[in-house]
Amino acid sequence: ADALHAYEEAFVAGDGVFDNAALSSILFGLWTAQLMAMDLGKARGTVQEMLQRAQGSGDADLVAEAHVAMANTLFWLGDSAEALACLSRGGLVPVGDQERCRTQGFDLVGLALNFEGLAAFQVGDFERAEMARKRLMVRVEQTADHPFNQAIALQGAAWLSCLFEYMDALGPLAFELETLSARHGFVFYRGVGQIFRGAHLLHQGAVDDAETAIRDGFEVHMLRNGGKLFYSFYAWKLGETLLQAGHAADCDRLMSQAMDVCLDQQDRAYLGELLDVQGRARQAMGDLQGAEESLRSATSTALALGAVPARIRATTHLAQLLVQSGRGRAAFDVLDKMLKSVDKKAG
Repeated sequence: ADALHAYEEAFVAGDGVFDNAALSSILFGLWTAQLMAMDLGKARGTVQEMLQRAQGSGDADLVAEAHVAMANTLFWLGDSAEALACLSRGGLVPVGDQERCRTQGFDLVGLALNFEGLAAFQVGDFERAEMARKRLMVRVEQTADHPFNQAIALQGAAWLSCLFEYMDALGPLAFELETLSARHGFVFYRGVGQIFRGAHLLHQGAVDDAETAIRDGFEVHMLRNGGKLFYSFYAWKLGETLLQAGHAADCDRLMSQAMDVCLDQQDRAYLGELLDVQGRARQAMGDLQGAEESLRSATSTALALGAVPARIRATTHLAQLLVQSGRGRAAFDVLDKMLKSVDKKAG
């Protein structure tokens, strides 16, 4: 709140006094504070203003930076297709061998690769997402002398490895991100690393340790320091942990709370995943009608958002539920409809 107020005052004081380049830097700070607070509506307005100021400055790096900020915001708003288009408009994809790090002192290319990979994964362009993941693995080595930039690359590489379920890669990446961030005081990235470590522990069957890592990552290192960014991903992974631990009722309650928070914040990045986990929790509780409602809601939400992985996941779980309740034909129909849609999109 203090940072938000300070940046707002600085912008008001500087408007009409400083040039567009200086104002863009102030706006970037304001946008960062709004994003961390998950005030996505205001963040989008700020980044639109930032983009206009950057274009007025004629500085290509400022323009690129504004486009990365917009892509970041659009991803969390659930519009990954537009996030990819925004990166293209900013001249940031394909990344090639660009080096852009001047304006705010961080690795713009690394951040662009993060959101190119994440958005590509969401729209079902898995080949492009995998290419971005591999580029980020290389980026981790390239940024070894710049700890903050290396944290950006580690985050993207770990995040995509987690989404692809490359657990052999995820474990070391999560450990390296957490260790690097603890050493250099990168509180947010330390929390991100802990959440990824928790996902890896869950895969290994260490459910209690996974829950502790995921909770501490968000609640201790993010929320306690004023950061709400990453909430939907945290809730998704914590829900999966509770479900695997046999705490289906707790998982169901968490998913209901998480969806309320996400809808309030306009955080739609992983809304389909939350609904899918809720459906599975209700099925585990024996509430088959509630499970079917949640899973159908997950498929329709994922379809509306263009979130292909969530749609595949929820449709598969819905089909399994339908088969178990003796509705094999209905299961075939929902799978057939989904697969034809995904094939058409891929083609």
